[in-house]
Amino acid sequence: MTDTFSLDLDTLKPKQATVKLGGKEYSVEPPKLKTLVVLSKIATAFDKLGEGEQASDQSVVGAIADLQKALVGTIPELADDGIDLSLEQASALLKFVFEMASPPDTQALKEKGIEPAQKKMMDDSSEQSPTS
Repeated sequence: MTDTFSLDLDTLKPKQATVKLGGKEYSVEPPKLKTLVVLSKIATAFDKLGEGEQASDQSVVGAIADLQKALVGTIPELADDGIDLSLEQASALLKFVFEMASPPDTQALKEKGIEPAQKKMMDDSSEQSPTS
């Protein structure tokens, strides 16, 4: 007798959401893995800029173009309507898309003030020899 296993990945698909911009509601598609990876890289690049790290004009323009392309991937109507987001709107939308991709139980834990465990990274300065 052969045991078979079944996994219904459709049950794990995040639900659609909506955002309101300029008085109009837009449907937000659940982000695909590739979109999340791209948005994560863009968010990291913007964080570095916010921390005062130097970047070329070309890299900043490229990051903005990548952000716009990725956000239009989750809200296709934005391109049709020619919407130009402010930095604050883009940042809020990024956060919203990442929250959409988070499992519901993770969000419920955050609301109760419980954060998932983080990997601790050791850099060279935190390592101490037994003789010091």
